[in-house]
Amino acid sequence: MEKAAEPINRPQLRKAMSEKLISIDAVVNHVMESWPLQLSLQTSTRNEQVALSEETTVKRAGVRVDPGTIQPGQRVRVTMRTTENYRVVTELEIFD
Repeated sequence: MEKAAEPINRPQLRKAMSEKLISIDAVVNHVMESWPLQLSLQTSTRNEQVALSEETTVKRAGVRVDPGTIQPGQRVRVTMRTTENYRVVTELEIFD
């Protein structure tokens, strides 16, 4: 009896299918001076807590800047890679 072939890289395929990229527009309420840098954000409907990582790209006017330039009151767009188990901030764009 022949055994059915299994798809290659099944766990990676499931992970890729369940990952989503989402972006939120918000205003920075508070910057926690810790590492990883943690932000309290206010969207149009709720408060969000996010943490940056070493892989997070921070930009202002399309130019990469230091995460230390993030300040309360700034408008930002945060792009995150999410699954049901975690979310990782991949990019934060500052709009002054």
